[in-house]
Amino acid sequence: MPALLGLLNLIHSEISNLAGFEVEAIINPTNADIDLKDDLGNWGWGLAPSALQVVQADIASIDSDAVVHPTNTDFYTGGEVGNTLEKKGGKEFVEAVLELRKKNGPLEVAGAAVSAGHGLPAKFVIHCNSPVWGADKCEELLEKTVKNCLALADDKKLKSIAFPSIGSGRNGFPKQTAAQLILKAISSYFVSTMSSSIKTVYFVLFDSESIGIYVQEMAKLDAN
Repeated sequence: MPALLGLLNLIHSEISNLAGFEVEAIINPTNADIDLKDDLGNWGWGLAPSALQVVQADIASIDSDAVVHPTNTDFYTGGEVGNTLEKKGGKEFVEAVLELRKKNGPLEVAGAAVSAGHGLPAKFVIHCNSPVWGADKCEELLEKTVKNCLALADDKKLKSIAFPSIGSGRNGFPKQTAAQLILKAISSYFVSTMSSSIKTVYFVLFDSESIGIYVQEMAKLDAN
């Protein structure tokens, strides 16, 4: 824990840069809904036009334009993130997912589809089918998954998107590998995209291990 706190203090005190993004960390140990814009103002941190932020919170409480829901071909909501979103969004969320499944059909691996964020602080939910660790081209497909989520957010002209650590739950990616690939995909996306509406990318994590890994990986990328 002391090492983690040291890393978080480093992020708080020294703004890093990754593909034009400022990097910050927000620690919110409660599960209350949080308006991230207000929280940043309360903490006294200036929000640059483009930023990466690590947030310790329940993803269903995030007031972002979109939150990302890792799912499978059938838009399954029984995973950790899906359960959280369903509990918060209730019947409206479930009906929106069922309607999307009916309209979209099976969601291919690395594919992404969007539904309204009924019952949630987020305006939209971007559902993505990430690959399973050990499958053919799984690392390449995880990067593609992240980029497809970002592209959907851009299609909707959204300004913010919140990611969990895609792939590191039931799909079995080692947490550090998932973090490296996700950050690489985000950096690559914004380097190659001439114009994007997205101004802030949140990594919404709950456990200290994941927070420490993401902070460390951001620091490595910044050092390079």
